[in-house]
Amino acid sequence: MYLRVTAFKSDPAKLDAGIAYFRDQVVPAMKKAPGFRGATCIVDRGKSTGAASTLWESLETMNKAEQLGVQVRTESEESTGIEVIDVDRFEIATLELAEPTAQLPAYTRLILGYADPATADKATDTIRDEVIPLLKREPGFRSYSSGINRMTGRAFTASSWSTPEQREASNNVVGDLRQRISQSANIYGLELSNVETVVAEVMLPTRA
Repeated sequence: MYLRVTAFKSDPAKLDAGIAYFRDQVVPAMKKAPGFRGATCIVDRGKSTGAASTLWESLETMNKAEQLGVQVRTESEESTGIEVIDVDRFEIATLELAEPTAQLPAYTRLILGYADPATADKATDTIRDEVIPLLKREPGFRSYSSGINRMTGRAFTASSWSTPEQREASNNVVGDLRQRISQSANIYGLELSNVETVVAEVMLPTRA
């Protein structure tokens, strides 16, 4: 599966309107495209920034929906005043949901960084075999995902929790393991952000 991510910033007074537009206008439009598998939106209310993402069953279906993506981004900017600051695309490496469908509320820990594509699969194996089972035992676990842009090496992990307190507690559980993965897979430039997931329509099995 593949993910197209549109990062944006907004006037704080217009942020909720932008969220509503994505949920009520963009997602229904995207659902009509072949291969669409879901959508999410995360926001940092303190910075009035966020990222809206659409999930696709294959690289081909994501690419075929590229023009639709351009159209809805343009319409979103015109209708809500948000500013698109980046668009990136990722191959999904892991995706785990606590329930068959994504649940809200969700408080998400997003980690961005860069990985050597040659060692990315090694990191994915460790995430799948060690990180996810560990986090699933923690109270409040909602979901975990990771992905990489194999052209640039840009990568992400995102884990979501029922409360901010559970998100923080889980961070302490995987801190040492995260460091080990970063060293063994040559991951660098890590940036951690605590955000809120405000839209989540991902209809998948509990493991994909």
